[in-house]
Amino acid sequence: MADQVNCNGCAYSQEEAIDPHNVSAERLLVCRRRPPVPVFIPTPRGVSLQTVHPLVARDGWCGDYLDHRTVVRATGQEGQA
Repeated sequence: MADQVNCNGCAYSQEEAIDPHNVSAERLLVCRRRPPVPVFIPTPRGVSLQTVHPLVARDGWCGDYLDHRTVVRATGQEGQA
């Protein structure tokens, strides 16, 4: 089915590279529907607090789906999620 309602076609999802300095790095899908959440990351000097958006599966889904093709951004370009 070409028009499946899932995270891959959602306006709130965005592809991001694991390593932004490596153009061939694996790309993950991040959900930006809600604000990022705090996470504590152990470090050699203790604990670091960072905020992150959740990673989502391309075929995942939720009740907040918004079709990326229906969104008009401030640039006026349709379909640019």
